[in-house]
Amino acid sequence: MKNIYIKIPAIFQMLKKAEKENAILYIHALGGFGKTAAVEYYFRRKPHLVLRGSYCSGVLDRMPNIQDIKQSVVIVDDISAITDAKSQEYVRDLIEDADKQLVLIGRTPIPEWLHSENSNKWILSATERELAMDAELTAKLLAAFHVEVSPEVAQHIAELTIGHPVTIAMVAHRMAGGKEFDAEVIEQVQLDLYAYCDHAFYDTWDEELKRTLFFLAPFERFTPRMLELVSGCSNGEKIIAKALSISQAITSDGNGTYQMRPILRDYLRYKQKITLTKQQINDIYNNAGLYYESEGDVENALFCYSQSDNQEKIANLLVQNAMLHPGNGHYFETRHYYLNLPRELIVSSPILMAGLSMLHSLLMQTTESEQWYEQLKTFSEDKDVSDTQRREAKIRLAYLDIALPHRGSKKVSEIFKSVAILCTNKSIKMPEFSVTSNLPSVMSGGKDFCEWSNNSLEMARMLKKPVELVLGRFGVGLVNVSLAESAFEKDSKDAYEIMCMLNSAYVKADTKGKPEMCFAAMGIMARVHISRGQPQLALSVIKDFREKMLAGGQNQLP
Repeated sequence: MKNIYIKIPAIFQMLKKAEKENAILYIHALGGFGKTAAVEYYFRRKPHLVLRGSYCSGVLDRMPNIQDIKQSVVIVDDISAITDAKSQEYVRDLIEDADKQLVLIGRTPIPEWLHSENSNKWILSATERELAMDAELTAKLLAAFHVEVSPEVAQHIAELTIGHPVTIAMVAHRMAGGKEFDAEVIEQVQLDLYAYCDHAFYDTWDEELKRTLFFLAPFERFTPRMLELVSGCSNGEKIIAKALSISQAITSDGNGTYQMRPILRDYLRYKQKITLTKQQINDIYNNAGLYYESEGDVENALFCYSQSDNQEKIANLLVQNAMLHPGNGHYFETRHYYLNLPRELIVSSPILMAGLSMLHSLLMQTTESEQWYEQLKTFSEDKDVSDTQRREAKIRLAYLDIALPHRGSKKVSEIFKSVAILCTNKSIKMPEFSVTSNLPSVMSGGKDFCEWSNNSLEMARMLKKPVELVLGRFGVGLVNVSLAESAFEKDSKDAYEIMCMLNSAYVKADTKGKPEMCFAAMGIMARVHISRGQPQLALSVIKDFREKMLAGGQNQLP
């Protein structure tokens, strides 16, 4: 491919500004963005000295005595490769020499070992933004290779290639002879780009870095701990720091999570595809699944296990998820995994049958929900199953009797009382249950308890003990919140009395119960404030509660 350079105005303006103001210019971008080409072209008629760092040795290729350098411009290329202390000290000395126009070129933002100099000296910074080609420049580069395209096609190519000059040149090569820019050309250019990546940066990495990044290719984001679990290495932080120091292929989002640039991910996934066996890829996904499972990230764990076809882990995770109440269980997000489970597996598990009944109810598929309820009921009466299984089935049936959203609140009072008797006589413990489904209301939460408001005081007296027995910590504060919400809805008490009841319920739930009941109390408090023309107070209540939850590391109400 012949050598052609198209002048890019943005980077030329930065070079001109640095020269005019006698400032140091630091240019950083991924390989192939034309950093070196732009600088060499700009100074093509001016004597300049080029020094280069080596990715193999970490040493600057030459370190002439600074006082003996005749050229007024010194370019230090591949500065990201420099790890040698003597070479780093030499570059710092160059920066201190005010007589030289200095341009530094690297693949990463300013290295840490130059930070002190950056604070003392004026260093301008240029990035991929100044080096990327827009549609007009893309058309010019293609035309230089005798490839003519419409403005629309040039725009499309510029977007697909992110303005990466080397990739655009590859497009020109593949379109030579009058070929259209189509799927075939895109596929050929991808392979050309992967071959370029081999020698442009992959071959410059050490084996440890290659191995770890290679294993992380399937995943959009990762943490040091995930890197360790997936790759088997023991120094994730060190490896990530190394990757960040030599390339912009990895970026940080600032909260301990990192991601690969799309071009690198695509390249490494391609290499995985042509070099790893199916079992090796399964192992990668299984290890990632273990990581996500340990982090409580059910959705990503299920995705990884599905990619490795690990049906046993999928079933185990879905069973664990089905044991949670709908406010915390990822029923909707994981519905496809539930619905794809083999029927023979579901009918052997009371928890999964109950989970499917709940899922269909949440999806407003009441017929299917009741079918799974009846299947569970039949299972509970089957003499051939173990006593433990029958016991679990009866517990799940009692749970569904109260919890199924589509059944409303009819006869719930009687059900609460009968379940409380069952809990007392059989010494059983009910699964966790939420009457609010993490909504800021009891009357109109996950279950519609509006009918209770007709006889709220009577209901409170009658249901206090059964509710506490059946719901445990999930029921702490429920009666007071219900009474307060009922009074607010019926306007039967003044705001002060309602707020006192809500504060009492909040304190009880906060100390002995669950945050979801605090959330319900807080939601009604906010409604009371709004009804009294105090929206700012309502907002303050909501913000305070949110900050308290986040401070406790809770992104979802437990």
